[in-house]
Amino acid sequence: MNPDILKEDMYKEELKSGGALVITKTSWGIEYLFRGKDRRFLCSRYFVDGAKIDEYISAWKNNFEKFRTLKQNLSNSSGEFKIKGEKNMVISVGGEYPDYTEGVCLEIYYDYQQRIRNEAQLERLIEDYEMAKEKANTIQEILNQV
Repeated sequence: MNPDILKEDMYKEELKSGGALVITKTSWGIEYLFRGKDRRFLCSRYFVDGAKIDEYISAWKNNFEKFRTLKQNLSNSSGEFKIKGEKNMVISVGGEYPDYTEGVCLEIYYDYQQRIRNEAQLERLIEDYEMAKEKANTIQEILNQV
């Protein structure tokens, strides 16, 4: 995606699962903005390129299955367990504050983002990614006609 996206005609739509669908005449994807811990820290941006959306869908599913397996196998553990999943995602189980740290998330912004912790969150995310795939071509056609 062009870093000067605001210089292009574009369509942007907030997604129920978080992030935003961003479509230009030539590309599309899912944009995530993560705020810092407080105002001293800048926001960080992560972009899932539309051309790789199927890879991310697969990674979210596979990483969530690993999370469920780890959570079940480590249910008696008091420590925090983190592993790197597909597409550089982090899978985390346990820890001092499991309501905050457990789940699957994008590694680069581990401390600042919502995690996928249950089936409903995973389904909502995948529905958004699938909707984005369907909508992208239609919106690109409209943008290119204007």
